[in-house]
Amino acid sequence: MIGQRFDANGAHFAFTDRWGGVSAVPYEELNLGGAVGDDPEAVLANRGSPPARSGSTRRGWSG
Repeated sequence: MIGQRFDANGAHFAFTDRWGGVSAVPYEELNLGGAVGDDPEAVLANRGSPPARSGSTRRGWSG
């Protein structure tokens, strides 16, 4: 995940890249897409990574 978090007018947002996840080839690392054929358990683990790595305790991350 890109290590920056922003706040603007009450909205909180961050950007992800593909590094640091658990997906195997050909999805490679931080795949957040659940409709491309990746292992569903890897996608769920990857989706939990950005909030945890950003220090956020908020739910409702969009992926």
